[in-house]
Amino acid sequence: MSTAGRKAGQDGKLQDDKLLESVRQLLERGRPEVAIHLLQDDKELILQLIGTVNTAAALEALPLVATSPDMCAAAIRALTERRSLRGVHAMLHHARSTRAAQGLEGREVWRAAIVAFGKLRRLQDARQAFVGMRAAGAWGVEDTATVNLLLNSLAWDIKLQFVRCNQLRKEGVVPDASTFNTLLKACMRGRDVRRAELALSWMREDGVPPDSVTYNTLIKVFSYAKDFERVLAVWKQMQAAGFAPTARLWGSLLMACSAAGQMEQAAIFWWEMKQLHSQGNGGVLTTDNVCAMMTACNDAGQYERALTAFEEAKALGVPMDTRAYNIALRACHTPGKTMRQEQLLQAFALYDELKQRGLPPDTFTFGTLFALCAAARQGHCAMQATRPSPLPTPTPAPLSFPQLYDEMMELKVQENVVAMTALIKAVGCTPGMAAECSRLFKRMSYGPARVKPNQATFRTVIAALREQGELAEALRVYQGMRRLYPADNSEFEGLTAVAAERAFSSEDADLRSVVAAVCHITSSQSVDLHGMSVLEARAAVLCILAMLQQQYRDSGTIAHDVTIITGRGRGSEGGEPVVRNEVARLLEALFLALPAPAPGDNAGRIVIPQQLLCEAMARKTALRVAQHKLQLPPPQSLLHLHPRYQQQQQQQQVPPSPGAGSGDTTPP
Repeated sequence: MSTAGRKAGQDGKLQDDKLLESVRQLLERGRPEVAIHLLQDDKELILQLIGTVNTAAALEALPLVATSPDMCAAAIRALTERRSLRGVHAMLHHARSTRAAQGLEGREVWRAAIVAFGKLRRLQDARQAFVGMRAAGAWGVEDTATVNLLLNSLAWDIKLQFVRCNQLRKEGVVPDASTFNTLLKACMRGRDVRRAELALSWMREDGVPPDSVTYNTLIKVFSYAKDFERVLAVWKQMQAAGFAPTARLWGSLLMACSAAGQMEQAAIFWWEMKQLHSQGNGGVLTTDNVCAMMTACNDAGQYERALTAFEEAKALGVPMDTRAYNIALRACHTPGKTMRQEQLLQAFALYDELKQRGLPPDTFTFGTLFALCAAARQGHCAMQATRPSPLPTPTPAPLSFPQLYDEMMELKVQENVVAMTALIKAVGCTPGMAAECSRLFKRMSYGPARVKPNQATFRTVIAALREQGELAEALRVYQGMRRLYPADNSEFEGLTAVAAERAFSSEDADLRSVVAAVCHITSSQSVDLHGMSVLEARAAVLCILAMLQQQYRDSGTIAHDVTIITGRGRGSEGGEPVVRNEVARLLEALFLALPAPAPGDNAGRIVIPQQLLCEAMARKTALRVAQHKLQLPPPQSLLHLHPRYQQQQQQQQVPPSPGAGSGDTTPP
């Protein structure tokens, strides 16, 4: 096109835009007569107006338009794109009132309406439109194309679809292959094998021969039902009928093998596809089919075979896209096994190759790489510009690249919760990166909805912080999780118990306060263990003892008894006081010998006398001073408060007498 022509085209578009803007203003001011006069029955401008202005304004102008069946059908399609149900109804009513939908000339109007109601999932409206079409004389039994459109619109209700199809068959409609393919497609979507077999029986009764679409859809129906024998039977029928398998059919066969776990048959299909490709049938081995083969291998746990198929397809000249590289990256590691260093290097080499081919990495690419870094416990590869050093084998070193996360930000790849959770797992399993783990989690918490932490994120962060010894921070995250998700997981109850053990043994005030918040403990005088699990009850008791330790250190005494309400176990299975028994075992292990209960004592509570607590704390203080002088590690539990245990420790620490034999351990 010449420069003058291009300028003329641009000027014409500018004039149309100005004209439409003037029409919009006139419609908003309630002057549709003048607006339509400006349009001068220009079909393209009228349809553009319908697609851009609000529905009410468009409907106000429609009665003034010189309508025709083609114009009404085009307007219905434009309103369907805007998903305006009210507009479709109004346009159909307008076409009927102007007799544009009458007779065979109005057939396109009714077809457009049926398709519109189907896209808007208004099944009853689609049925009523077909009834109106018959009443207007726009349909006859020979019009199979309209029947196919109606059945496709009713596909969201497979029962209604089959009932209507059978009624029309009895009325004399002659179905074709598209009719039954529509039924089979609905069966595939609904994974309804029984109705698929019914559609096949109707197909045989009506003498309609199947086509390639029929065979392809049948293979998908039976593969979704994991009926691999039927899949092979359909495949043989197709070969006997002389249909050449299409690329999509090969992909369906590979996915059927994947669903049934038939990897040996998938390998046979893959070999046949390579042979056809080598013979010049380049349309068989497509990128989609390569991805289907690799996905089948990955789902069967045959990751090396997936990478082999990837390399074979590249060698045969099959173009690869980002999705294919993402599936190949997934195949670099076997889940549940420790990732070897060379596997991580192989993944990075694939990532470098992806960039060298000019393909843009996406969120799934980075999420997979983060997960691989986590499997190899190499969080620095995800957050720092370093890689694991190559092995001394002849494996070539991969190309250098900046930090994965920084590169993700530079390429403006959109983050999501899956990728960020994988990144947190990668940095969380690397020693010394607990701060980065917490920082990423806070960024997700205050970020947009697509990166808001889910339950998997909470679990990952808690596990990472616990592994790195940050129990207080892990418990804070756990508190946030309990506000969103039910606290019924023993893993996190165990975390609370471990944190309480450490707070008690190390006398960590910050950790103790966090444990108290989790266990809802506000006083050291009493604690109610009703509704707590065994692990939570153990943590609560240890938290109370830790608070008493701090009280004794500050004031030199404990001014009250401690009451532990355990309940009598009436709500537990078998009526056993499980919580009370566990608390009693804990106190016994800590050598806090309680007095025997009196006959009138409450069996649902345990009272620790103030004098017993003061004596225990005094012994622990004396032992801590003695150990400090001897430069021994601090005690780990109240086991060190027992006099018999102290005597044993002192005997082991007395040096042997001069001149004693090597086997003489008697003190002087």
